[in-house]
Amino acid sequence: MEAVIAEVRDKTKGEIAVATLTDIGDRAASDVAVQIGRQWGVGAKAEAGDRSKNLGVVVLLVPRKSHRPGTGDVFIATGRGAEGFLTDARVGRIREAMLPLLAQEDYRKGLSLGVDLIAQAFAAEFGVTLTSPEYAMPPPASDARPQVTIPLGWIIAVLILLLIITRGRLLWVPFWILSQGRGGSGWGGGGVAGEEEGAAVALGDSGAGEDSRVAEREEDSDMARMTVDDFAVQLTDALGTRLATLLLYGSAARHPAEAAAAMNTLLIVRAVGGSMDVELFGKLAKPVRKWIASGHPPPLMMTDSEWRDSADAFAIEYEDIREAHRVLAGRDPWAGISVRREHLRRQLEHELMGKLMHLRQAFAAYWSQPKRLAEVVRETRSSFLTMLRAVLRLAGRPAPAARDALVRDAAALVGFAPDSLAEPAAYLDAVTRTAEYVNRMERNPS
Repeated sequence: MEAVIAEVRDKTKGEIAVATLTDIGDRAASDVAVQIGRQWGVGAKAEAGDRSKNLGVVVLLVPRKSHRPGTGDVFIATGRGAEGFLTDARVGRIREAMLPLLAQEDYRKGLSLGVDLIAQAFAAEFGVTLTSPEYAMPPPASDARPQVTIPLGWIIAVLILLLIITRGRLLWVPFWILSQGRGGSGWGGGGVAGEEEGAAVALGDSGAGEDSRVAEREEDSDMARMTVDDFAVQLTDALGTRLATLLLYGSAARHPAEAAAAMNTLLIVRAVGGSMDVELFGKLAKPVRKWIASGHPPPLMMTDSEWRDSADAFAIEYEDIREAHRVLAGRDPWAGISVRREHLRRQLEHELMGKLMHLRQAFAAYWSQPKRLAEVVRETRSSFLTMLRAVLRLAGRPAPAARDALVRDAAALVGFAPDSLAEPAAYLDAVTRTAEYVNRMERNPS
């Protein structure tokens, strides 16, 4: 596989990156693959018009967990330079060719097959011959439908009739179609457009000219990697003394070795007149736009007074951030901040009962759709893990950073099965038992 990747790079300047992550939490494989492409810089950074620009592909494999069917995933993300010949349909055929081997958990052969087929797509596009691949490209989907030939005279007659009916307005249709632009960012996958251009327009200067917008789109289409330390430096330069604290929290702080961990940041600013003013957002626009273009979520924002006064409202979040964070710029924000146990228990009870009611709604709506139920579990599992950490803290026990250890310890405390949370019924049972456990703590505070 390495030889194939090297040959593609040497002969076409294209890059293929393969990533295997045992756990991506509740994030979609497509989002993680695109973020890896941006952060690793897969595909050449080149001038506009250079064919090698963003000529990269990321193959992300998430193996099955404990060999359970339905728990693995694979996604192929393409850079903008490759999406013209690695279309969604072609990528889909490559993925389908890999699935039988991946289902047998023969991951090496499955990935080798996928890389070889992607490499052959590069070779066909650039007119080169590869010596390393051992697999053949799957044949294009056949279309067995009979071909229907429409006489040219009929077409002309229909066009004349339409011109008469529309009084000639039909002639404007081609001009309208040509006037519709098509945007896009440097990285996508599975036919989903990137978000960077929209983010740049939303945060940029609404009065800027078309040249500046083109420059923003060009900058965002590159896979330039902006690290969290770069972000801290740029925010410090932009805000000066108004920056009180910038910190990293969540999975990236808890599991810093994971390349696909979400870079969640909290920005605490010194308010002018007790609030955030328009001038502040103007200063934030450029660094935040670049941060978003690198595939990261925008920071949560609070004033210093809001931070001091909100521990009772966000007891779970404060304790979770306190346990796993890294101060990137400014002062340590925890001096004088305390979370009362009763505030933590009340918020936890409210959050768990709300989650339980929404889960029951989803089960009632999608009981006959197992795939949709599985998506509901994936989409909500991350927040449930946050609640499990809060339950352990509330019980006076340490909350392990490792997800498996966290689930195991919480399951032993609450009384649910720790090894089957990917299964909807078991997940619902775990949430139900956890909510009941917290409710019992109210009746038995000791």
